[in-house]
Amino acid sequence: STYATFWIRQAIGRALDQKASLVRLPGDRSASLRAALRASSGDADQLDDDHAELHRLTTPTSLDRTVGAEDGNELVDLLADANPGPETQVIAAAEEDMIHDLLSVLEPRAKYAVEQRFGLADGRRRSYREVGEELGVTAEAARRLVKRAVITVRDHAPEVAPDIIDAA
Repeated sequence: STYATFWIRQAIGRALDQKASLVRLPGDRSASLRAALRASSGDADQLDDDHAELHRLTTPTSLDRTVGAEDGNELVDLLADANPGPETQVIAAAEEDMIHDLLSVLEPRAKYAVEQRFGLADGRRRSYREVGEELGVTAEAARRLVKRAVITVRDHAPEVAPDIIDAA
């Protein structure tokens, strides 16, 4: 029936809007853009400003495309590098060494608890409950252990890492 055809077309259109494009628009915007494209017979040049902008934003662009007529730079050359630079890597390594030196004053159990609580070993911070389960104690006992360890590290910081105290 005609009524069923309408709902089927609508469902297909929504599925295409959600899955077919790299950029997802809200349902009303994509339906409006689809209707405008259909009205202009698929010619994006005939769209009004709003629909033309939506069409431009949802069309994927190659990173190898040249930008600017005179110098011929590619779009990929203008993007910032997401990888950390050498300076950032050196600073991170120095911080890691400093943390290792600061934690060296702790007994192994307290050091492990601090590393797990603050995610120093693998980057994943754990709750006191999780730290306590790994050590076979309650969450409250794990909290007290970590608190004592942090106080110990703070007390020993001037002798272990005097550069930190001088910089502060």
